[in-house]
Amino acid sequence: MKQLWLFYAGLFLGAFANAQFPDSTAMPAITLADVSIVDFKNDNHDVFKSIDLNVKSKANKIGSDLGDLLQNSAPIYFKNYSVGGIKTIDLRGTGSERTKVYWNGMPINSPTLGSFDFSLLPFYFVEDARLRFGGASLTDGGGGLGGSVQLINSASFEDSSLEIAGSYGSFDSYTIAAKGLFSLNKFKSDSRVFLLKAKNDYSYTNEFKQGHPTENRVNNEVMQIGFQQVFSYMLNNKNLLSARFSLTDSDRKIPAPISSSGIGAEQYDHLIIGQLAWDWVPLKKAYLKIRSGFQNQENRFIQQDFIDASTIVNGWNNNIYLGFNGVNHLKISVSVRFDRYWVNSEGAGQVTEDQFTALLNADWQLIKQLKLVLGARINTITDASSPLMPYGGIVWNLPENGGFIRANVSQVYRFPTINDRYWKPGGNPDLEPEHGWNYELGYSYKKGFRKSDLEFGINTFYGLINQWILWQPGTFNPHYWEAQNIWEVINKGIEFTSNSRIKLSKLTKISLGFNYTYTRSTVSETKQPNTEIVGKQLILVPLHQVMIPIEFYWHDLNAAVNYHFVSKRFTDRLNNHELSAYNLIDLVIGYGFKNRSIQTNFRINNLLNNQYQTVPGQPMPGINFNLELTFKFF
Repeated sequence: MKQLWLFYAGLFLGAFANAQFPDSTAMPAITLADVSIVDFKNDNHDVFKSIDLNVKSKANKIGSDLGDLLQNSAPIYFKNYSVGGIKTIDLRGTGSERTKVYWNGMPINSPTLGSFDFSLLPFYFVEDARLRFGGASLTDGGGGLGGSVQLINSASFEDSSLEIAGSYGSFDSYTIAAKGLFSLNKFKSDSRVFLLKAKNDYSYTNEFKQGHPTENRVNNEVMQIGFQQVFSYMLNNKNLLSARFSLTDSDRKIPAPISSSGIGAEQYDHLIIGQLAWDWVPLKKAYLKIRSGFQNQENRFIQQDFIDASTIVNGWNNNIYLGFNGVNHLKISVSVRFDRYWVNSEGAGQVTEDQFTALLNADWQLIKQLKLVLGARINTITDASSPLMPYGGIVWNLPENGGFIRANVSQVYRFPTINDRYWKPGGNPDLEPEHGWNYELGYSYKKGFRKSDLEFGINTFYGLINQWILWQPGTFNPHYWEAQNIWEVINKGIEFTSNSRIKLSKLTKISLGFNYTYTRSTVSETKQPNTEIVGKQLILVPLHQVMIPIEFYWHDLNAAVNYHFVSKRFTDRLNNHELSAYNLIDLVIGYGFKNRSIQTNFRINNLLNNQYQTVPGQPMPGINFNLELTFKFF
């Protein structure tokens, strides 16, 4: 408790001390446009690795979900059951429950499972997004040992317009979407609707049957509907009020693994998230942001007459952000968040949990070439508190525009989920939190030419996670699985990114990228008697990933090619069995009519018609096609 009070004292003393700096030495003024985008300003993106996701990339089709958005922006591995099916992320080999997802600053990971299903939100509902790696997730909150994803619906005052889009493709899949923007003086309304339906009866080779026959997927249908509304009102140049609301309903059949004779299951998901926001810029060097929101997550899983389980989560989320630009190029930012969750689950029962987190961050440009960032975060839940989680990093700008070098270190900490602690049977209320350290060292370079530009970067990372939580057969009854602190895990690797854009003529442009990731995520120590697992790669973590995006524009014609390579992944802890490596090529060709007020795109996905799996026993579709048409009015 003493540590908590010391943190708060430092937090507020630092804030008020900075507020008293004289105007003559203040940094550039803060504007309301800077503040209205959650954490997109003063977020240490040069000190810690982060990626702005290309929401408007031609690689993203109308029916894309958030997982598609991320995969088309960086070589990131997703565990995917089918088109529109359950999709979870694995960032830097840490597992889905160790990547935190935020919607306009609100955490939307399930407090019971710890993960987030990226198929539940269509990318059509996302305006801006950012992916943060490793310790950079401390900017958003705690628990993101692998990183975090921030989804943004910022307040902008564009002209009124109407967009209607539709698509139809293989396996009887179709999407209908619409977006309406209305602006009147200081008021703006942004309304969006979405419908996705697919039979997903694609063919595949069943490698588990004699002769490897070709079969069609059954019990694989999906239907999803969604609605999103954002209202914004600018009182004056210092005050902005916003209200955001998003609803999605998903009804998905879950096919049985092709190694099984079962018929599968069915899952219903209902997601509602809403938020009220106030942005205030009282001074040229200070801002205040207040957010209060709610969320409702409902999940029902049905498997014939054996299982009919429901989980209902209601959450109340509150954020306060303060920021000051002080003297000598010093920036101070403070954030505080309080969350309360009410959980009613078949397995965990009724649980109410409070979560609190606070951050103090100092960003100091020591000299023109050198920047220093220092900060600390603290997390608490109803009956436990984390230690102070410090982080720090530097950026050194090399002379003569030679790029910059970044180095950082951060402490990370994750509490066990509600299911980890309270699920019956197998939950363990005595679990220790996971904790460890992340280290990064990287180099980035960017240079612009008269008709082109080039940028590339290389980043190395090393992470150590203690008290890794694992579900495994129970000690006294192996028929029931138990949550235990079993492993110490080391995740390390290299990330390389490059991109070049060339303007061949006034109306002709080309963009070419190359991205490579090497991820080694292994058990370094174990409490199990069998030590053969030490040094083995974690299950379903690819060692190598490559992504090559190419985009071409000529007059009103555009084309894009996306290449993905994923190396083999092991399916057991001793690395005796594996999923084969695969290559994917996706192609899109589009044309805009009448000054692009009508846009049509034709897509070929999995051009090589490769057979592949991201989850054992769950084949993904071969070559398939999609035709899109978008109308824009006003």
